[in-house]
Amino acid sequence: MQISAARRSGKQLACLAGWSTFILPFLFVLTPSLLMDGPTYLIVWNFCRIFFGLFISTAAIAGFALTPLTLPMRLVTATCRRRDRTGHS
Repeated sequence: MQISAARRSGKQLACLAGWSTFILPFLFVLTPSLLMDGPTYLIVWNFCRIFFGLFISTAAIAGFALTPLTLPMRLVTATCRRRDRTGHS
């Protein structure tokens, strides 16, 4: 049976965007402030930081942020995410 192109691309997009649901439990363990444990400023800071990091990483993997990303922009996005993860500015 032939799978339609739309159905195949939908599954592919779900796999590309769903990687963050695998990473999220590890982030809860490594960053307790995501469980609302700690000072308010730390909770807000870590939530924003991790949300931005997941957005950038998913955009680099999927190739689409608010508009489709070209290959050079995907590489720049992935590089920015890599620098953020290592803690360097």
